[in-house]
Amino acid sequence: MIRGVLLSPFALGRNEKFLNKIFPKRSMTVLDTLAYIGQLYFLFLLGLELDIRTIRRIGKKVLVITASSVCDTS
Repeated sequence: MIRGVLLSPFALGRNEKFLNKIFPKRSMTVLDTLAYIGQLYFLFLLGLELDIRTIRRIGKKVLVITASSVCDTS
């Protein structure tokens, strides 16, 4: 996780020369594709762990809280 933060635009990624050396332009398409596949896989696993009974039990409370927060920020 620390490597991800260091290579991100928040730390070492701000240096354009360093960023181009670590992540060449030709590899960005592949990295973007792998990132989307990883995100899709993570969301799939999250959906597998989802308990429908829990959602049904607390669904009304969540709906009221969400609606009130939307109305409050408007």
